[in-house]
Amino acid sequence: MVWGFEMTGVGYAQRIAGANFSVEQTGVGGGSYSYDIEAHVIRTSSSSAIVASDYETSASLLMTNFVESTTGTRTLDAAGTMALTSYLQDNWKKGEYAFIGLKARDNTDGDLTIDSFPNGSNDFYSFGAAAKLILLLHPPLGTWFSVR
Repeated sequence: MVWGFEMTGVGYAQRIAGANFSVEQTGVGGGSYSYDIEAHVIRTSSSSAIVASDYETSASLLMTNFVESTTGTRTLDAAGTMALTSYLQDNWKKGEYAFIGLKARDNTDGDLTIDSFPNGSNDFYSFGAAAKLILLLHPPLGTWFSVR
């Protein structure tokens, strides 16, 4: 799965104080294979098009063990949010797109894979199509707050 997010609402990267990614895990794997699902920030681009290489690259790892044995909303852990925040601070280009994806890693040999899941029923994880990129922002420069 790969999702593209338009980088909008923030004029400059220095305003990004934190970032998180979340998606609904709608199905759980039923097989006995040993695969880990990792979250990666893949790239930024001026185009919103998802390309074949988005599914093949290991890109920048955000988090291992992203899935759980039950369905529900999945978000990045503390290290993942720090990695995503840093990536966006370094790569933010208003109006362009950031791509985040989930990838399977075979824990027996460490290879990233998209085509070697075992055949059979329920040997997969599924996720909702709607994912969220959440940004925590510093206030704009020159903003004054009054506390009474």
